[in-house]
Amino acid sequence: MVVVASAVALSGLLVILGHDLFGLPPNLAPTSPPSVMGIAGLALLDLSMLWLWLAAVVAWAWRFAREGELGRSSNGTKPEHPQPSSEGEPEHPLRRIAAIGFAFAVVAALVVACRVLAFESLWKRANWMREATAFFDADHRIVLGQALADFASRGPQWVYAYTWALAGIALVALLHISCRNEPEKRLGPRGADLLLVAAIFAIAVAVRGNAPFAGNAAAVYGLWVPLNMVALYGMVQAGRRWSVLSRVDRKTATHCVVTELSNSAKCEKLLEDARRCRYLLHRLHLVDRGHVKEKKRQRLEKQLDSLHRWRPTGCRDDCLPDPVSVVDVALSWGPRTHWWENGVKAAGWAFIFGILPGLVTAWYDKAYGDKWMFTFSSPTGIPDMVGTFLSCEISFAGAGLVLGALWRVLPGERGPVRAFNLFIAWLVPIGVLAVVKRGIDRTELGLAVLNVVLMLMVLTLTSMWMDTDTFRRERHYKTKRLNLLTSVYQVHGLSGQIAFLVAQLATAVTIWSQIVTASK
Repeated sequence: MVVVASAVALSGLLVILGHDLFGLPPNLAPTSPPSVMGIAGLALLDLSMLWLWLAAVVAWAWRFAREGELGRSSNGTKPEHPQPSSEGEPEHPLRRIAAIGFAFAVVAALVVACRVLAFESLWKRANWMREATAFFDADHRIVLGQALADFASRGPQWVYAYTWALAGIALVALLHISCRNEPEKRLGPRGADLLLVAAIFAIAVAVRGNAPFAGNAAAVYGLWVPLNMVALYGMVQAGRRWSVLSRVDRKTATHCVVTELSNSAKCEKLLEDARRCRYLLHRLHLVDRGHVKEKKRQRLEKQLDSLHRWRPTGCRDDCLPDPVSVVDVALSWGPRTHWWENGVKAAGWAFIFGILPGLVTAWYDKAYGDKWMFTFSSPTGIPDMVGTFLSCEISFAGAGLVLGALWRVLPGERGPVRAFNLFIAWLVPIGVLAVVKRGIDRTELGLAVLNVVLMLMVLTLTSMWMDTDTFRRERHYKTKRLNLLTSVYQVHGLSGQIAFLVAQLATAVTIWSQIVTASK
């Protein structure tokens, strides 16, 4: 890869040092109509600069991911004998390097092409009356050459604007390293791990979603980031006491829930008890409604009572508080063994559910109404639209990672309640800033709230899918995930969760209409 990067850098230096070969002045900004060779040289310089910056950013991201072993599954301990990816295959095959280099070249070429298209659109609108004059073509080439020369510095600035994602990747890598080396198994992140989770929440989620609302860079990183970290940290510390597994741990007085459920056989036994408990509760519900003539109601209650007497190994007394059932314990434990794996699972679902909101956000930010003309005429307008969508996806995935990592220490028996706690952690800093900051534009505030509501919708859907993944072994009984969701939520009613989701959608539509009305 060093050889390829050196070749690309030399191609750019050739244009700078050998500007006479291309008929360009020393400052590369032509004052007379450049030749086709000069235009090609400036385009080559733009391509080389973009390629190098893209390669540098991706190389840093890859290094962070590699050092943090983000591509490996983690159960909280280091593997004694890491396995190579494949026998006899070199670590960095030439074919992979060539594919990556070609991908960078394609992206750089598309960005430069968008710059040229934006210039042509703006030029035609500004000079449509001069198209028939003799000086039109000469002036067009001069200004085009100057635009390409200017883009040699503006292009890297555009790439640099998205390097904030590197901080998020580095924090995730540090979190993975830390959780793999933790001395003992825990319900969730504590100490330095919790600090890293709060930092991921502030950098990847809160800053991306509400940085324009916070203000300039000094306000964002001097006030906004610490405020969001404190809000999440405070919410976790306050809610940890009321989480289901913490309440169970306190009753056991031995904190043996993690040890008990980390054993795959005992965890499977709990899931089987939870499935049986749901079945018995459904039967009891039918008896209460009179749909099934059940003469042995006492037998059902006795079976449910026996399931409530859950005793992990080493506990002498029953460990479940009265309002907590084995179903609540199973859902609070989550679909994976380690809290990090729950975070990775939730990040994947949040990324998928965030595709549509990300497209809507990018469209509104760059293409809604008269914004499309500005986007199409901006040097990096179209690439910025793609960058906005990818930034939203990173933000949604980061929020899912935080939700999954804190899954076992957030209060609530069902996933949507845990998602709502992250909503509170995000809403508190916005409320504080809305009180402190004067002269807030209604549209600006509406966009910030809309971002929060869209995030809440993504996290709600993610949490519901996490609940179904907890009982994923029942998928062969339920051919559709919605049927499994209905079975899981039958105690409290799926209709309540759907109503909660519909209320979020109605809120988003209402805020949208208010923003559109205010912008007219």
